[in-house]
Amino acid sequence: MEPTLPVLVVGPEAATPALLDLLRAQGLDPRSCGPEDVLGLLATGVADAVLALPVPGWRLLLSRAVTSGATAVLHVARGPAPRALPAGVVAITRLEDLAAVLREARQRRGVEATSAHVAPTLEQRLADAERFSAEV
Repeated sequence: MEPTLPVLVVGPEAATPALLDLLRAQGLDPRSCGPEDVLGLLATGVADAVLALPVPGWRLLLSRAVTSGATAVLHVARGPAPRALPAGVVAITRLEDLAAVLREARQRRGVEATSAHVAPTLEQRLADAERFSAEV
C-alpha cells in the first residue's frame, strides 16, 4: 500500500471537513493551516506539498513554498486558472486531480534526489576511468 502524502491546505478559513474528507479519500493526509504557518511547517518537514486557495498573497506564498523545495498547487474552484503562475506552481480546477499531481511531483523529486545523492558504483568509476584514459 502506498503511503499517504501529507499536504498543507491553505485558505482564508480552516479547511472544511468535506474538503479534508475528499482529500483523504485520494490517499492524502491534509493538514489545514493559515498562510502565516506554511513556511515554518515546511521547514520542520511536516509536509512537502501545499494546496492553496486564492488567498491574498498566494503568488508570494506559493513561490516561497517552491523555493523551499515543496510542491505548490493552486486550486481555482471557480473560473479559469491564472495565465501567469510563479515558476514551479501548478494550478488545478478539480480537486480530484490533486493526488495525481502530488504523486507525479514526488516521483520526479525522488528520481532527482536519488541521482544527485547516490555515489557511483565501482563499475561506474572504472568505466569513467577507462573513458578518461582513452580521451587523453
